[in-house]
Amino acid sequence: SIPSDIAPHVAHVFPVHSMPVRHFGRPPMVAATTPALATAVHWPHDCKDITRTGSVTPAVTRALYNYSSEPAANASTIAALLPGPIGLDTAAITYIQENCGLPIHELDRFVGKNAETKCTGSHPSENLCLEASMDAQIIGTTAIGCQTQFWNGGEGSFISIFKGINDAGDAAPKVFSFSFGDPETERDDDVPLTNRELAKSIAKGITLVSSSGDNGAGRVKANFVANYPASSTYILSVGSTSLTTMGVLTSGEVAVKEEYSSGGFSSLFGAPAWQKNFTA
Repeated sequence: SIPSDIAPHVAHVFPVHSMPVRHFGRPPMVAATTPALATAVHWPHDCKDITRTGSVTPAVTRALYNYSSEPAANASTIAALLPGPIGLDTAAITYIQENCGLPIHELDRFVGKNAETKCTGSHPSENLCLEASMDAQIIGTTAIGCQTQFWNGGEGSFISIFKGINDAGDAAPKVFSFSFGDPETERDDDVPLTNRELAKSIAKGITLVSSSGDNGAGRVKANFVANYPASSTYILSVGSTSLTTMGVLTSGEVAVKEEYSSGGFSSLFGAPAWQKNFTA
């Protein structure tokens, strides 16, 4: 049982075998800002209710990464994936699309249980809703013309989350984007079986994209530890960047310095042959 003085501060007790699964919590996309060095002359202002120069909006990411807001010619499928329990206010997706001048496209499918009622009103649950909302808004404002889905992976192990993708067969989207994980040294008991499921997905043509983490390099005593499943050789792991000159979109990018992006060298997996020239 939980001590009485701690119990009021505990929102949920997760299954012990999940460690628990950690969501890589991040601030909402539209709230992230650069310092006041940004100038209105060169900074996009595409969202009606965001007037502050320096706010990161869909037009800012389009300017940085040179992708279009035009619908894709050949529609594909992409899903955001998080372990449960989660909730998603699906109306927020079309709101940000309309507010930022993008084509309106509702979420095509939610797989699993959606605690949506916890995410509406004046006091939505931050634990259940924040990251799911942000992940859904990102795919809804970048994957224009694609079929968009959100998958609740359940409250089981990593193995069961990714097995669920493979069990879906041809109904599974071709791209999954997710932002959860643990230091790989905490998952060494289930990594071999989880990796087997990841390999199956890749063999079927599914691309798995994972955040490298948001808390800087993990550290166990004197050793730095990468996050799993981001460290798996079957995962396309993505870290975060910041502008070389804050507020200047044309200045280029550097790895983020504020301890939000994780990374490092895996202690479980060797570098693939095609990667060795970049890590030598």
